[in-house]
Amino acid sequence: KFVDGLTGVQMCALPEKDYYSRLENDVATTPCSHDGESSTTLAKKIYLDVWTLISDAKTRKRRKDGSIITKEDEENERLKIIKATEEKAKIWAEREKHLRSEVSVVA
Repeated sequence: KFVDGLTGVQMCALPEKDYYSRLENDVATTPCSHDGESSTTLAKKIYLDVWTLISDAKTRKRRKDGSIITKEDEENERLKIIKATEEKAKIWAEREKHLRSEVSVVA
């Protein structure tokens, strides 16, 4: 069997050549259809697909609880920050206006 009792982490750590040798052994002992693909082509495809998943998992942004932050979540957070910044700017503008009026009265 291709996996043969490996954990997910161990499977991800397999060198590329092990994917080829394991798959060649698996194809030789298992009667199943691979749509005419050679074991080498199939091994390369599986290896690249696994590495695509690993890369995707490592590069995704996550919250502290481990849940994935989507592009929509990022955009919502960006909009919240913009709104909060605009509100702070309005408050500071009011403060400045109030301070100027007090300074001009005292002077």
